[in-house]
Amino acid sequence: MPYTNQAARNPIDKAIEPLLELIGSMNEGDMNYTISRLVDEWILSQEGVLRYAHLNTMIGVLECAKQEIYRRIAVPYEEIKRSENGEVFSAHR
Repeated sequence: MPYTNQAARNPIDKAIEPLLELIGSMNEGDMNYTISRLVDEWILSQEGVLRYAHLNTMIGVLECAKQEIYRRIAVPYEEIKRSENGEVFSAHR
């Protein structure tokens, strides 16, 4: 989950500040590259060898991040659009 405590966030935030300055000019490929580099570096930092457990852990991290983005950002956006444009699903009624 992304809700780590403030003490843990501070050094991370300081380290990613330069990257955040570039984020507005990034396209989808650039974002994919950035995330892939972070994941690769984390995997290699775990014992210095590639292991299934590390891949499995990181895939889980990415999946949880995806789900939290969906839950916190996409769902509220979709609810606004549903209110503006009307319900699509008749089974929902």
